[in-house]
Amino acid sequence: MIGYVEKNGMITNKEAQKLLDIKESRVLKILRELTNLELLKKEGKSKGTYYILQNKGE
Repeated sequence: MIGYVEKNGMITNKEAQKLLDIKESRVLKILRELTNLELLKKEGKSKGTYYILQNKGE
């Protein structure tokens, strides 16, 4: 998933579901874990939510 974000600049919940071929609940858990590890940063709200790479300086 990190490689996808590096290549495309961002990932949405739906894109992650298609990429990993898993259900929304599992994708949300993975995205939350990657956000907690400060690898990804959550942007937007509700249906407009997407994830970008976390800058090391933040």
